Amino acid sequence: MNLHFTSGHHPEADGQSERTNQTLEQYLHSYCNYQQDNWSKLLPLAEFAFNNTPSASTGVLPFFANKGYHPQLQIQNPSELPSKSARHYTNNLDIVLLNLTQTLADSQACYQVYTDARRTTSPRIEVGDLVFVLAKFIRTTRPSRKLSEHYLGPFEVTGKPSVHSYQVKLPHHLYAIHPVFYIS
Repeated sequence: MNLHFTSGHHPEADGQSERTNQTLEQYLHSYCNYQQDNWSKLLPLAEFAFNNTPSASTGVLPFFANKGYHPQLQIQNPSELPSKSARHYTNNLDIVLLNLTQTLADSQACYQVYTDARRTTSPRIEVGDLVFVLAKFIRTTRPSRKLSEHYLGPFEVTGKPSVHSYQVKLPHHLYAIHPVFYIS
């Protein structure tokens, strides 16, 4: 088992939960009442609708990927329910579920378009190559950031801990900086 650290600067590592939260928040925003006091009751439906929507990356439902079978969408035949209010509730539940599924599919398609528009292919970097490191988050002794270098280096690549990160050999005066950097 390999440990992979995540941060806000690694969207591929951290973005999945962020996207899920945004999608569920968008659902709740669309379906909760004006006073916004019923969102907690709608959260299980949002989760079910999300897990019952095919994933763009795998092409299967997350529910199917986890459990190995497709969920049964019909809880019970409405004609078999004992009361009229229970039939009304299940009919409304089916309508809400269909609306949620469509809304989530639309929002996921919208996110996918904007994400794919900004995404570029990664450069091919091998161990031993020389690379530059973005100096934006590295504190130097220069008095003004405007006039200092935007990139530090070149530094030799000494390893590749994951698909999108590289370990570089930093000079001694940068010993306090973690030597693994994201590819961007």
